[in-house]
Amino acid sequence: MKKTIELKAVDFQSLLGVSDSHLRLIEDSFSPKIVVRGQEIHVEGEENEISQVQEVFHEM
Repeated sequence: MKKTIELKAVDFQSLLGVSDSHLRLIEDSFSPKIVVRGQEIHVEGEENEISQVQEVFHEM
């Protein structure tokens, strides 16, 4: 399954961390594939795992 997470009015540099350190931590904690393009985060994997990743990004 694929899902696109759109986060508007978000400072992606702060969200993803210096040199994408926050993104790497999330990628290491979950198995879905995560790709960031512009203001969108594309997640591919199992539905329940995608939901968990989506919740993490919304909580940040």
